[in-house]
Amino acid sequence: LFSNWTAQVDGGAATVVSTVKDYTFTMATNVTLTANFVTNTFQAAAGVYNGLVVGSGGAAHPDSGFFTLKVTSKQKFSGKLYVDGDKVSFSGVLGLDGTGTSTMKAGKENRLKYGKSPVYVTVSVDLDGGDVVSGTASCTEWSSSLSGDRAVFNKTLLDCTNYAGSYTLVIPGA
Repeated sequence: LFSNWTAQVDGGAATVVSTVKDYTFTMATNVTLTANFVTNTFQAAAGVYNGLVVGSGGAAHPDSGFFTLKVTSKQKFSGKLYVDGDKVSFSGVLGLDGTGTSTMKAGKENRLKYGKSPVYVTVSVDLDGGDVVSGTASCTEWSSSLSGDRAVFNKTLLDCTNYAGSYTLVIPGA
């Protein structure tokens, strides 16, 4: 993944001149321009995450619910947040540190129609193999925390057929 552009003049110290992929510059004598790249840690973190939304005062209708989030290996995320009686869709781009911010897109008209404010979502994906995501969802009236886990069992990632068999479940009586 692209990280930044650095410039070095006359063999001196390199300084970051841009963090944007498309960089326009003026040619000059004795200037070395270098594009820097980092390992794509998003390949291991890509997948679907599911979790809960809990308000700061505990679980309550206006500020609690659940979410689903999809993360791609290209630093993009999208998801749905079910909170305050609404389904709110969101999407965005993750930074190299795994964090991203989004403002709701779908459901906006419905929220505004009923006098509700826009929802802002921040996410932080664990890029160190923890298979977890955290973040916040907030609007003018409330702020909640997000906490979820990656769905590690699916038909392409981890086949769960090695757990096939008969199991006994005992539920003790009162």
